[in-house]
Amino acid sequence: MKEILIFTASDEKFGAVKTLGERDGIRVTRLQRAQFDVPLSELLGLPLTLPRPEKAKAAPVLYAPPELMVLHGFGSGELDDFLAEYRARGIAPVRLKAVTTLFNLGWTPYDLAEHLREEADRFKKTGG
Repeated sequence: MKEILIFTASDEKFGAVKTLGERDGIRVTRLQRAQFDVPLSELLGLPLTLPRPEKAKAAPVLYAPPELMVLHGFGSGELDDFLAEYRARGIAPVRLKAVTTLFNLGWTPYDLAEHLREEADRFKKTGG
């Protein structure tokens, strides 16, 4: 089953993503701050226990999660179609996005968000 986990402070954005997802039979779940320490596999209801990154740690007590979208179960064409329709509807972009893989399903949303931030910072520094 295709599913989207999204953390956003915007009720409007969440509603727009949920409406778009439901049109295509995609389950859209709004992440809560308390779920940032729960593995993605558990949040998605998958019967898997996978390792977290070596440098993983719990989210700090006063952690303010960034906007984050995690897409699960999409084929490449389905993902392209979803993102094209997302843009066509004029839904504001989510800066941190990821597709689930066997490598990251054991990660928490906190692990994933921090990894994506580090990746974006490296990309900025190299001018890539």
